Amino acid sequence: MEKSKPEETYRKTALSARKNAGGSDERDLIVSMIREMPRIDPPAGLLSAVMQAVRQERVSAWLRVYRWVTSPRSLNFTPLRLVAATALSALLVFSAFSIYERDNRDFARKQELIPVEFALDMPDAHSVHVVGSFNNWVPQPCKLHKDNGSTRWTLNLRLNPGRYEYAFLVDGKHIRHPHAEFYRDDGFGNQNTVLALGKEDDV
Repeated sequence: MEKSKPEETYRKTALSARKNAGGSDERDLIVSMIREMPRIDPPAGLLSAVMQAVRQERVSAWLRVYRWVTSPRSLNFTPLRLVAATALSALLVFSAFSIYERDNRDFARKQELIPVEFALDMPDAHSVHVVGSFNNWVPQPCKLHKDNGSTRWTLNLRLNPGRYEYAFLVDGKHIRHPHAEFYRDDGFGNQNTVLALGKEDDV
């Protein structure tokens, strides 16, 4: 079986290099042989096969997060960072506890709403409203009503325990409750009725 021409040429070149090497060292001989090696093209499809093999698998975001969370990690802390992290954690815990306590307190107060009847005997009035610290002194939502044939204007509300000031607006005129026990000047020449609801601690 005859040898292929590239092989025969390579062998002749190698032999020639060995003969001509003389006193050159082995490294120069190897370099010379490599330079004389014939160029062989890779088979078709080799590049695509290699790229397919090394192509990275597409990983979902959830899987990447899971791998990041479950992967062991080492943490390095300096004393200053440790103090800052401790202070931040304490602040977060205190804030969360304060919000929780406030929400619970507000919820409890809402569960303890106290029914209050505002009543005023004004037979000649055309409109009566009550304004106070419980409605930001806005008369529109708190209009009193009078039954047919009655001279008494009434409105029923449910308020949280606490201390309030209020007054009636009779046809637009500021009037304090005539039968209330406690009053307070409003600083504009009028007097407001003082209303205390609930326990002494809540007032």
